[in-house]
This record gives sequence, structure tokens and C-alpha cells, in this order.
Amino acid sequence: DVPWGFTNISKLFLNLLLIIFSVVSLGWSAIQYFEDSKVFLVDLWTPAIQTVTFILAAVLLLLDKIRGLHTSGVLFLFWLCLTVTGAAQLRTEILHDNTTAQEEPNFKNILFLIYYPVVVLMLVINLFADPPPRTTDYPKYQKLCPEVQASFVSKIVFGWFDALIIKGFRNPLTPADLWDLRYRDTSSQVVPRFEKAWKKKLDHAARTPKFNSKTTQNGGAIPSAKNRQSKPV
Repeated sequence: DVPWGFTNISKLFLNLLLIIFSVVSLGWSAIQYFEDSKVFLVDLWTPAIQTVTFILAAVLLLLDKIRGLHTSGVLFLFWLCLTVTGAAQLRTEILHDNTTAQEEPNFKNILFLIYYPVVVLMLVINLFADPPPRTTDYPKYQKLCPEVQASFVSKIVFGWFDALIIKGFRNPLTPADLWDLRYRDTSSQVVPRFEKAWKKKLDHAARTPKFNSKTTQNGGAIPSAKNRQSKPV
């Protein structure tokens, strides 16, 4: 179980804000639609899909907390895609003519200009990992490897390794500067998986038919007499 901290509390709070924004946008479009105003179906479907998506993102955030996952690559990629794809609409909304007399476009414009910075802020917060789990089945480390508690982005760009690189650049490294192996990289975890895969290969090889006696040493079959061609003298 990951304890509550600044990052996951901020993520949950901003996620709830986005849900509220989507519900408000959906309600506003529905009101305009039933009042026979000029509302396209995309104005109804977009906030509806956004509401469901943000609810699923909040559920996934809570599930990761319960399961002890302090970083999520799925959520980071989700907020990254949402930020990149929303940049074009942001430009459109900024260049929108605010002098129009219609009330609906102005409200949508203001709502999106509030909504998009929240999405960008969610992306920034997802660059950092949540606090580590309070309890774990893994043995305690004397010198924990930073990768264990690194965020998804830090693992992708090897940012967790920068401190050791800088230290090695300034001074020669010694064995005391190195971290303990991650639990999944220790021989107690690697050897059983290797032996299982090796046994599977051996069993597969045992079921494979043997080469017949006409197979040459380099693996090619000896041609029969009918297929042999006489070489020119």
C-alpha cells in the first residue's frame, strides 16, 4: 500500500477537477441541445467520453496505490497524449474571436482554457514517483538501488543513474559506491526462471526427431542417386 503524499494527493485532486470540468461541459452542451440551440453531437460525445476516461484514470490511480505501484507508465502516456493532442485546440481557443455575441462559445472557450493547464499540470506531476510502499515482501537493502523507487520517466531515460555517473566523473568509484542488486535481479530469483526455461528447451529437444543417417555433418541432406548430376570432365 502506497502512503498518501503530495504527488498522489495532487493527482487525485486534479483528476477530480477534470471530471467536474467534463461533467459541467456535458451539462452545458445538453442544456443548449434541448433548448434547440446550434449544438453538434461532438459537443455532447466529447465531454461524455472525457468524463468516463477521467473516472477510469482515477480508478487506476487508486488501484496502483492499493497494489503498491508508486509510478504508472500507462497514466503518464495517457496524460502525455492528452497534452500533445490538446495543444492544437489550445491554439484555436486562444485565436478564437471572443467578441462573438453567442454565449456558448465564450463559455466553452473559458472552460477549455482552465481545463488544459490542469492536464499539463497532471503530466508534470506524473514525471515524479509517488512515495514507496509502506510494507513489502522484499528483503531490506543496506543500500537501495535508486531504480526501485524511480518514476516511469526516470527509468526510461535512466535518470536514476545520473548521480552515480556524476560521482564517477568526479572521483574513482569503489565497491562501496555501488548499490545492492534489485531483488528480482538476484540469483535466487533469476536462476529458477532460467532453469525453468532451460528445462522447457530440453524437453522440446527431446521430442524433436533425430536426424537420419543421410544427413551430412553440416546439416544438409545427401542427394539421392537420381538427383545426382555428373560433373563435366
